[in-house]
Amino acid sequence: MVVIDTDALIEFSKGNAKIAEKIKQLQAVEQLATTVFNAEEFFYGLLKKGREEEIAQGYSMLQKIKNYGYTQKETEAVIKIKLELEKEGKSIGPYDECIAGICITKNEALYTLNRKHFERVKQLKLI
Repeated sequence: MVVIDTDALIEFSKGNAKIAEKIKQLQAVEQLATTVFNAEEFFYGLLKKGREEEIAQGYSMLQKIKNYGYTQKETEAVIKIKLELEKEGKSIGPYDECIAGICITKNEALYTLNRKHFERVKQLKLI
């Protein structure tokens, strides 16, 4: 399974051919997922735009992929990430720390366009 980050979801929904091709390639060999945090960020952006067709397409896309939640196990992983990044002076923000914690807990890779940011989390596998 591969977790799709918000930035990739946004680019995919905008019709970015390069991102659409990469997601198609990933989907051919892996099941796709996202997290509740990515879904919230993505859907918020869609609703803020207010275009009914894009909202419907985005909602449909989110319903087709697994959506990882946030439990005590993920909370513990996020706390470890936060502490490590704070100690290094390299925090990445609460949502991204939660996304990373979910991916690490589920042993899933993250497909993101924000590699520079997420590379700070040493245990996180990136695509």
